Amino acid sequence: MATTSFKGIVEKTEISNYGEGEKAGKRQSIVIMVPGWTDGYGVKKGPDEKFQIDQFNDNIEKNPITTADIGRKIDVEVYLKGREFDRNDGVKGYAVGLNIKSFKLGDRVYDAPVVEDDDLPF
Repeated sequence: MATTSFKGIVEKTEISNYGEGEKAGKRQSIVIMVPGWTDGYGVKKGPDEKFQIDQFNDNIEKNPITTADIGRKIDVEVYLKGREFDRNDGVKGYAVGLNIKSFKLGDRVYDAPVVEDDDLPF
């Protein structure tokens, strides 16, 4: 299985359930933002990149990334999982999934905005 690593900033994390019966489990999706490159004068020349990386079941408890980690630097090593599928137009499509192999959280880059919950349905 292929692996790669990169550095970024934790932007979002959420835990959800998937599957049913014996195939049920928990998935934590972490969105990592990699800032776009800048030239020697500090002028931004490239767009920011965002990646969603998942970890599953026991790994969520073993290697927690919480909402308190939003805005922190992260060095992450991921497994790449590629698959081929048939698109509706008859052409082959390809998808890549990223799963956490290991990570190291660093200093806080910025404080995440405080989200106040309310009871409004929208």
